[in-house]
Amino acid sequence: VGWGMAAELGVTVADGVAELDAAARHDFPASGLRVARAWLDDMAWRFDEAERLFRAAHRDQPDDGELLPLFGWHLLATGRSGEAMEVLGRAVALRPYAVYPRVMLSRALGYAGRIEAGLREAERAEADHPDSTIATSQHLLLRALHAPGPELIGPALELFSRSDAPSYVRATQPFVLACCGA
Repeated sequence: VGWGMAAELGVTVADGVAELDAAARHDFPASGLRVARAWLDDMAWRFDEAERLFRAAHRDQPDDGELLPLFGWHLLATGRSGEAMEVLGRAVALRPYAVYPRVMLSRALGYAGRIEAGLREAERAEADHPDSTIATSQHLLLRALHAPGPELIGPALELFSRSDAPSYVRATQPFVLACCGA
């Protein structure tokens, strides 16, 4: 739906919370509702509430392919790259061809200082999804951290200018350019 993720859609985190609260009055125990609400709580910087909801959903459905990447992102965003790598590794094992879990695993590995392992995951994500701006962005980011060079400037500028790239993808490219001396 994009609640709070893209201003151009005209929907906010508050819109999402209102929708989920209405649904919860009918069936709150559903894991999907908890996961969606936890994601919105993360975007609203309510990390403790998000943690509670993610943990409850994970306890009920530890192999939920929709939950694991978002829970992994939460763990990563709250400074727990080791736990995030475990959760995201499971997400990749369950959905090996999905782009987002692999990109997030790549990011977790990078945050943990395992740049080469992160690069391998980013390369695989980009190879499996050559049109994915998310995969390309993560691959460029880790390449810039590992071995910055002028060959990354063109792809970073191209990605930065793509209108179909989410704002968070475009936001990483100035860092790539700076690493590469542009």
